[in-house]
Amino acid sequence: RLTKPLTETELKSGYIYMYWFKGNFGYLKIGYTTVNSTQRQKMWQRQCRHPATSVEDLFLVPHVARVEKLIHAELKDLRRWEMECRGCGRNHKEWFYVQSSHAKDVFTKWAEWIKTEPYDEETGWNLKTTLDQDKIEDLCEPLETSGAERQRRPLARPKRKSNPRRRS
Repeated sequence: RLTKPLTETELKSGYIYMYWFKGNFGYLKIGYTTVNSTQRQKMWQRQCRHPATSVEDLFLVPHVARVEKLIHAELKDLRRWEMECRGCGRNHKEWFYVQSSHAKDVFTKWAEWIKTEPYDEETGWNLKTTLDQDKIEDLCEPLETSGAERQRRPLARPKRKSNPRRRS
């Protein structure tokens, strides 16, 4: 993710948000929006009919869609899918079984890095060639998580739908 050129969507600034809802303790929804997180939370509540509780209104960051992808990549082993949401019927994939303090640390790591302007507009938004590769490798090392976060896996990935027309 980090080494790919920025896309047009990733050029925009916005907010990373994190929230949870009652009955789903320990799980955080982590996403991005170009409106403030309070407005996004209200949109999600209307769509999915869950009374969400905001963890924190995080900061405006440049290249917000890229920052979200980097956070999701780092937390990939903690990702959980909400299957057939009670409110909208969709499968939501931006849920993570993670302590909010750890999620905020991961956010801070990537938000601070993106503020160093690591991409060069003149080269089509590619990663600058002057960046130290050792620092990039260190940055790509995930922050340490607790064993409890890695062990609990109550939500499953969605199963692929079988093709009813296909015969064995």
